[in-house]
Amino acid sequence: MKNKSVHKPLYKHFVRLRENIQSSSKFIFFKKQKWKKLIKFVLKKKNRIYDQVIHLKPKFGFNFKNKFRFYLYSKQKLKFFYGRLSDKTLNQIYEKAKKKFKTQSNDYLKNRIFYFLNILEKRLDVILYRYFFLKSVRNAQQLILHGKVLLNGKKVTVHSYLIQKGDLIEIHPTFHTYLLKNMILPKISKIIPEYLEINFNTFQCLILSDINPNTFFYMFPFWLNLNKTLNKFNYY
Repeated sequence: MKNKSVHKPLYKHFVRLRENIQSSSKFIFFKKQKWKKLIKFVLKKKNRIYDQVIHLKPKFGFNFKNKFRFYLYSKQKLKFFYGRLSDKTLNQIYEKAKKKFKTQSNDYLKNRIFYFLNILEKRLDVILYRYFFLKSVRNAQQLILHGKVLLNGKKVTVHSYLIQKGDLIEIHPTFHTYLLKNMILPKISKIIPEYLEINFNTFQCLILSDINPNTFFYMFPFWLNLNKTLNKFNYY
Protein backbone atom coordinates (compact mmCIF):
# COMPACT_ATOMS: atom_id res chain seq x y z
CA MET A 1 0.00 0.00 0.00
CA LYS A 2 1.38 3.40 -0.98
CA ASN A 3 2.04 6.07 1.60
CA LYS A 4 -0.24 8.89 0.46
CA SER A 5 1.12 11.35 3.04
CA VAL A 6 4.38 11.66 1.11
CA HIS A 7 2.83 14.10 -1.35
CA LYS A 8 1.00 16.27 1.18
CA PRO A 9 2.25 19.84 1.78
CA LEU A 10 5.03 20.35 4.29
CA TYR A 11 3.55 23.53 5.75
CA LYS A 12 1.20 21.79 8.19
CA HIS A 13 4.27 20.36 9.95
CA PHE A 14 5.62 23.87 10.46
CA VAL A 15 2.85 24.58 12.98
CA ARG A 16 3.62 21.50 15.06
CA LEU A 17 7.39 22.01 14.97
CA ARG A 18 7.13 25.81 15.31
CA GLU A 19 9.79 26.44 12.68
CA ASN A 20 9.96 27.76 9.14
CA ILE A 21 11.95 24.66 8.24
CA GLN A 22 12.74 25.37 4.59
CA SER A 23 12.89 29.18 4.85
CA SER A 24 9.78 29.44 2.71
CA SER A 25 7.73 32.61 2.43
CA LYS A 26 4.59 31.00 0.99
CA PHE A 27 2.81 30.16 4.26
CA ILE A 28 3.18 33.75 5.51
CA PHE A 29 0.27 34.69 3.23
CA PHE A 30 -2.03 31.94 4.52
CA LYS A 31 -5.26 33.31 6.03
CA LYS A 32 -6.45 30.57 8.40
CA GLN A 33 -6.27 31.21 12.12
CA LYS A 34 -3.99 28.20 12.82
CA TRP A 35 -1.13 29.95 10.98
CA LYS A 36 -1.31 33.24 12.91
CA LYS A 37 0.98 32.30 15.80
CA LEU A 38 3.59 30.71 13.58
CA ILE A 39 3.63 33.64 11.14
CA LYS A 40 4.05 36.07 14.03
CA PHE A 41 6.83 33.92 15.51
CA VAL A 42 8.71 33.63 12.18
CA LEU A 43 8.47 37.34 11.34
CA LYS A 44 9.81 38.32 14.76
CA LYS A 45 12.61 35.77 14.72
CA LYS A 46 15.99 37.26 13.89
CA ASN A 47 18.38 35.55 11.47
CA ARG A 48 21.00 33.65 13.43
CA ILE A 49 23.86 31.27 12.65
CA TYR A 50 23.56 28.08 14.67
CA ASP A 51 26.46 25.85 15.68
CA GLN A 52 25.12 22.36 15.06
CA VAL A 53 27.99 20.63 16.88
CA ILE A 54 27.74 22.09 20.37
CA HIS A 55 25.46 20.56 22.99
CA LEU A 56 23.45 22.92 25.18
CA LYS A 57 21.95 21.41 28.31
CA PRO A 58 18.75 23.04 29.63
CA LYS A 59 19.18 24.82 32.95
CA PHE A 60 16.74 22.56 34.79
CA GLY A 61 17.29 19.46 32.66
CA PHE A 62 14.71 17.45 30.70
CA ASN A 63 11.93 15.31 32.01
CA PHE A 64 11.40 12.14 29.96
CA LYS A 65 8.45 13.47 27.97
CA ASN A 66 10.13 16.74 26.95
CA LYS A 67 13.42 15.00 26.18
CA PHE A 68 11.77 12.48 23.87
CA ARG A 69 9.76 15.21 22.14
CA PHE A 70 12.84 17.43 21.69
CA TYR A 71 14.89 14.73 19.95
CA LEU A 72 11.93 13.50 17.92
CA TYR A 73 11.20 17.03 16.67
CA SER A 74 14.90 17.59 15.93
CA LYS A 75 14.95 14.49 13.76
CA GLN A 76 11.75 15.52 11.97
CA LYS A 77 13.14 19.01 11.31
CA LEU A 78 16.21 17.44 9.74
CA LYS A 79 14.06 15.17 7.55
CA PHE A 80 11.82 18.01 6.32
CA PHE A 81 14.76 20.38 5.82
CA TYR A 82 16.23 17.91 3.33
CA GLY A 83 12.98 17.21 1.50
CA ARG A 84 11.20 14.70 3.73
CA LEU A 85 13.87 12.02 3.80
CA SER A 86 12.84 8.59 5.02
CA ASP A 87 14.04 7.06 8.29
CA LYS A 88 15.73 4.33 6.27
CA THR A 89 17.79 6.85 4.28
CA LEU A 90 18.86 8.78 7.38
CA ASN A 91 19.81 5.61 9.24
CA GLN A 92 21.87 4.36 6.29
CA ILE A 93 23.83 7.62 6.13
CA TYR A 94 24.27 7.59 9.92
CA GLU A 95 25.63 4.03 9.91
CA LYS A 96 27.99 4.90 7.08
CA ALA A 97 29.36 7.86 9.06
CA LYS A 98 29.59 5.74 12.23
CA LYS A 99 31.63 3.01 10.51
CA LYS A 100 33.95 5.48 8.78
CA PHE A 101 35.08 7.06 12.04
CA LYS A 102 34.73 4.00 14.28
CA THR A 103 38.48 3.68 14.90
CA GLN A 104 39.11 7.42 15.21
CA SER A 105 39.69 8.78 18.70
CA ASN A 106 40.22 12.52 18.10
CA ASP A 107 37.20 14.69 17.28
CA TYR A 108 35.15 11.57 16.59
CA LEU A 109 31.80 13.23 17.22
CA LYS A 110 32.61 16.38 15.26
CA ASN A 111 33.91 14.49 12.21
CA ARG A 112 30.98 12.09 12.24
CA ILE A 113 28.49 14.99 12.19
CA PHE A 114 30.43 16.79 9.44
CA TYR A 115 30.54 13.64 7.31
CA PHE A 116 26.83 12.99 7.88
CA LEU A 117 25.83 16.52 6.79
CA ASN A 118 28.35 16.46 3.94
CA ILE A 119 26.61 13.45 2.37
CA LEU A 120 23.21 15.15 2.67
CA GLU A 121 24.50 18.36 1.06
CA LYS A 122 26.10 16.46 -1.83
CA ARG A 123 22.78 14.96 -2.95
CA LEU A 124 21.73 16.18 -6.38
CA ASP A 125 18.25 17.25 -5.24
CA VAL A 126 19.71 19.32 -2.37
CA ILE A 127 22.27 20.96 -4.67
CA LEU A 128 19.46 21.92 -7.06
CA TYR A 129 17.50 23.46 -4.19
CA ARG A 130 20.59 25.45 -3.12
CA TYR A 131 20.75 26.38 -6.82
CA PHE A 132 18.19 29.14 -5.99
CA PHE A 133 15.90 28.32 -8.95
CA LEU A 134 13.56 25.83 -7.26
CA LYS A 135 11.03 26.38 -4.48
CA SER A 136 11.67 23.13 -2.59
CA VAL A 137 13.69 19.93 -2.53
CA ARG A 138 10.59 18.10 -3.72
CA ASN A 139 10.46 20.31 -6.84
CA ALA A 140 14.08 19.37 -7.48
CA GLN A 141 13.27 15.66 -7.09
CA GLN A 142 10.43 15.92 -9.60
CA LEU A 143 12.66 17.70 -12.11
CA ILE A 144 15.31 14.96 -11.78
CA LEU A 145 12.83 12.08 -12.03
CA HIS A 146 11.39 13.58 -15.23
CA GLY A 147 14.86 13.55 -16.79
CA LYS A 148 15.20 17.35 -17.08
CA VAL A 149 18.56 17.56 -15.27
CA LEU A 150 21.91 16.96 -16.98
CA LEU A 151 25.09 16.17 -15.08
CA ASN A 152 28.25 16.69 -17.11
CA GLY A 153 26.12 16.46 -20.26
CA LYS A 154 24.37 13.20 -19.29
CA LYS A 155 20.81 12.77 -18.05
CA VAL A 156 20.48 11.74 -14.40
CA THR A 157 17.24 10.41 -12.89
CA VAL A 158 18.48 9.46 -9.39
CA HIS A 159 17.85 12.36 -7.01
CA SER A 160 20.14 10.92 -4.31
CA TYR A 161 23.16 10.94 -6.66
CA LEU A 162 26.18 12.43 -4.86
CA ILE A 163 27.79 15.41 -6.59
CA GLN A 164 31.59 15.83 -6.69
CA LYS A 165 33.95 18.76 -7.19
CA GLY A 166 34.08 19.86 -10.83
CA ASP A 167 30.62 18.54 -11.80
CA LEU A 168 28.52 20.71 -14.10
CA ILE A 169 24.73 20.72 -13.64
CA GLU A 170 22.38 21.91 -16.38
CA ILE A 171 18.60 22.21 -16.66
CA HIS A 172 16.76 21.32 -19.87
CA PRO A 173 15.95 24.52 -21.87
CA THR A 174 12.19 23.77 -21.82
CA PHE A 175 12.18 24.51 -18.07
CA HIS A 176 14.08 27.79 -18.16
CA THR A 177 10.89 29.89 -18.14
CA TYR A 178 9.65 28.04 -15.04
CA LEU A 179 12.99 28.58 -13.28
CA LEU A 180 12.92 32.27 -14.13
CA LYS A 181 9.51 32.64 -12.45
CA ASN A 182 10.85 30.99 -9.30
CA MET A 183 13.70 33.48 -9.14
CA ILE A 184 11.18 36.33 -8.93
CA LEU A 185 9.36 34.83 -5.93
CA PRO A 186 10.40 36.26 -2.53
CA LYS A 187 12.54 34.03 -0.33
CA ILE A 188 13.51 34.27 3.31
CA SER A 189 17.26 34.16 4.06
CA LYS A 190 18.04 32.19 0.89
CA ILE A 191 21.78 32.47 0.24
CA ILE A 192 23.77 30.77 -2.52
CA PRO A 193 26.58 28.64 -1.04
CA GLU A 194 30.13 29.70 -1.89
CA TYR A 195 30.98 26.28 -3.35
CA LEU A 196 28.51 26.86 -6.23
CA GLU A 197 29.20 28.97 -9.32
CA ILE A 198 25.93 29.79 -11.09
CA ASN A 199 25.34 31.18 -14.57
CA PHE A 200 21.98 32.97 -14.38
CA ASN A 201 21.75 33.27 -18.15
CA THR A 202 22.13 29.59 -19.04
CA PHE A 203 20.94 28.12 -15.69
CA GLN A 204 24.15 26.14 -15.32
CA CYS A 205 25.79 25.34 -12.00
CA LEU A 206 29.43 24.36 -11.45
CA ILE A 207 30.67 22.74 -8.23
CA LEU A 208 33.80 24.77 -7.46
CA SER A 209 35.12 22.96 -4.40
CA ASP A 210 34.47 20.19 -1.93
CA ILE A 211 31.53 20.89 0.35
CA ASN A 212 32.77 22.00 3.75
CA PRO A 213 30.26 21.98 6.65
CA ASN A 214 31.42 25.46 7.65
CA THR A 215 30.02 26.74 4.35
CA PHE A 216 26.46 25.52 4.93
CA PHE A 217 25.88 25.67 8.70
CA TYR A 218 24.40 29.14 8.26
CA MET A 219 21.64 27.66 6.07
CA PHE A 220 19.92 25.98 9.00
CA PRO A 221 17.21 28.33 10.33
CA PHE A 222 17.09 26.33 13.60
CA TRP A 223 19.32 24.51 16.08
CA LEU A 224 19.23 20.70 15.93
CA ASN A 225 21.66 19.60 18.66
CA LEU A 226 23.03 17.03 16.21
CA ASN A 227 25.50 15.40 18.59
CA LYS A 228 22.55 14.02 20.55
CA THR A 229 19.99 13.71 17.76
CA LEU A 230 22.19 11.39 15.69
CA ASN A 231 22.47 8.95 18.57
CA LYS A 232 18.67 8.72 18.75
CA PHE A 233 18.11 7.70 15.12
CA ASN A 234 17.75 4.01 15.85
CA TYR A 235 15.16 4.58 18.57
CA TYR A 236 12.39 6.42 16.68
